[in-house]
Amino acid sequence: MKKNLLFTACTVFLLAAMVSCKKDTPAPTSDPQNISKCGHPRTPPSCHPTPPPPTADCGPATIVDLKSGQGQTVGSVSVSNDPDYLKVTYTTTGNYKLDDVHLYVGNANQVPTRYGSINLSQFPYSHDFNNNNTTTYTFTIPMAALGSCFSVFAEASVRTSYGGWGGCYGGGSTQAWGSGTRYTGSGCGYHSYAYYFSYCKATCTSDTCLTPAAVLFNGESSWPYGTSSVSVGGYTYTASQVATQYYSPDNDAKTALLLLATLKIYGTNITIPSNISADAATVENWLATLGQLTSTSNFTAPANVETAIANVQAWESSKTCNQ
Repeated sequence: MKKNLLFTACTVFLLAAMVSCKKDTPAPTSDPQNISKCGHPRTPPSCHPTPPPPTADCGPATIVDLKSGQGQTVGSVSVSNDPDYLKVTYTTTGNYKLDDVHLYVGNANQVPTRYGSINLSQFPYSHDFNNNNTTTYTFTIPMAALGSCFSVFAEASVRTSYGGWGGCYGGGSTQAWGSGTRYTGSGCGYHSYAYYFSYCKATCTSDTCLTPAAVLFNGESSWPYGTSSVSVGGYTYTASQVATQYYSPDNDAKTALLLLATLKIYGTNITIPSNISADAATVENWLATLGQLTSTSNFTAPANVETAIANVQAWESSKTCNQ
């Protein structure tokens, strides 16, 4: 009887210790890119959550060829961004299908390697396709984790719809990369011929306010990414030429140029009321009759144009961001 009681007591003690140990197990350490869970080519479904609803991109996509190791173009890789997410899309052409895809975005010097060669198994983003029909796939990555400009290593294994490479039956897939600069690692492994290309985030302009002229015309760095000049009244002005106008003596022509340059630089990223668009057209038609303005230009607008200038100026002032 005593032995049974002793055995029971020991059993209860051990169970209690096991429960206690389970409760005290520390939580996993932070893994922002989920590399430990999602880096392997054969990844669980949890690595591929439902993407967010599509949002309009902030600028045109950067598109490069997707090329095999044999130099054949088998598709393309497109990179774009909206205010919150980077979108990297693989698309194959012809009979080519996606077998799996791997992606790294960031500093080229920090791309995962093993013995000097690219290590795909440690790429933060990957996906396998358990069919022979997939022709396009998009990775959606939070923008907050990325810098302004970075390198894109986009790899894909592709095969033909016949199940092999190059139209042959039974063969495997071939590796392809988004075209760009060849990665010059120190290794001589299978992945040492990787390629990468650069991407800089497109600036997303808010629809709620306009950047003040003192900021916008202080140099090209204040303009939306990819905008280096603006056309007003049929004439093209660079950032420095517009800045020269900003610091020249006040007159109607100068005011008109700066107001319209603001609207042109923001383009379709801000909603312009129809009445303001009509006033802007009146002002632009007048500027077109003056020739290209210089720092010494000094013109007084007729009454109808003065009214249009005043309307555009009042609207822009009401939309100016607080600084």
